[in-house]
Amino acid sequence: MKAAILYQANQPLQVVDVEQEGPRAGEARVRVMATGICHSDWHIMNGDWPLPLPMVLGHEAAGIVQEIGAGVANVTPGDHIIFSFRAHCGHCLHCSTGRSVLCDGHQSVRWTLLDGSCRIRRGSQDIFQMARLGTFSEAVVCPAEMLVPIRKEMPWPQAALMG
Repeated sequence: MKAAILYQANQPLQVVDVEQEGPRAGEARVRVMATGICHSDWHIMNGDWPLPLPMVLGHEAAGIVQEIGAGVANVTPGDHIIFSFRAHCGHCLHCSTGRSVLCDGHQSVRWTLLDGSCRIRRGSQDIFQMARLGTFSEAVVCPAEMLVPIRKEMPWPQAALMG
């Protein structure tokens, strides 16, 4: 699969072939159909936000669910989705009071998956995913709780803007 990876701040993204592990329990693989660029991406690219690299950037996107891991009930293969840039545990105080965007129920850093591991590699090197997504790639493996189903007639560019 191809992904656009930032290896160093203030350098161009490199579009390269990478290996992607399939979804584990609670995760899904999504084929990215449209993605946008955000100032968050720009801040990482120009070094304003010094995050660990290499990283696949991108979090505003939409796509089609290809595969789900064990225990996933909110989406099924073939669903059209938008990505939510923030995981939500559903159990912390913020989630239980309707403020899931403030969720603090997950302890892993926001550039790995919830178990703290990476699903993308190039050779033996782990590649991080911005906001646990990294949508500047052909497909994303991410927590299924970060996927929001949408109507299939929604155009991809507009859906990506919603993401």
